[in-house]
Amino acid sequence: GDSLQRALRSRNYLCDWVTGCEDARFAVGDQAFDLLILDWMLPDGNGPALLAELRRTGMDAPVLMLSARSETRDRISGLDAGADDYLPKPFDLEELFARLRALLRRGVVQTSNLVTAGEVVLDLDRMSVTENGKPVAVAVSEFHVLRALAARSGAFLSKDQIAAAAYDWDSEITPNAIEAQISRLRKKLAKGRISTLRGIGYRLERSLP
Repeated sequence: GDSLQRALRSRNYLCDWVTGCEDARFAVGDQAFDLLILDWMLPDGNGPALLAELRRTGMDAPVLMLSARSETRDRISGLDAGADDYLPKPFDLEELFARLRALLRRGVVQTSNLVTAGEVVLDLDRMSVTENGKPVAVAVSEFHVLRALAARSGAFLSKDQIAAAAYDWDSEITPNAIEAQISRLRKKLAKGRISTLRGIGYRLERSLP
């Protein structure tokens, strides 16, 4: 997963990586993705079952399923679950990129570069933030920390988790720097927008009382 993420970013794809069904549900619920790459085997479930569930909720982004299973019946199962294409492992990266380009050309969904976490919206193109429709001026490093929180809004993330997510976009972000970034964001956002659970981490609140 990590090596694939690096390969995608080397081709200028903007991507997020999650490792299980629960995290995938959070991510798909919070953001509009242009395309999903889904592995058959997941630590807390399987790709076809998760995809069928996501399709029932109305998720209509094109999906490329990856699997070490290469038998015809397995491909049929993946496609019947809602996958648009199926790529058996091991695969050549150039073939993967070609399949991604083909799926994106189909124009199944409108592209979206917004990350919406309740009352907070991040524009990935402009690297801008609004809260309840009002602009919030943030530094680049603050934007990346906020994006990491927004991608899992409602869930507590440790400093290490935030740094791991944000580091892909800004190499200056480290666990030691997260606390300072959070402090600055709290001064710019509404009171209580970022909450803390001692010993656990930080959470971006989707709405305030």
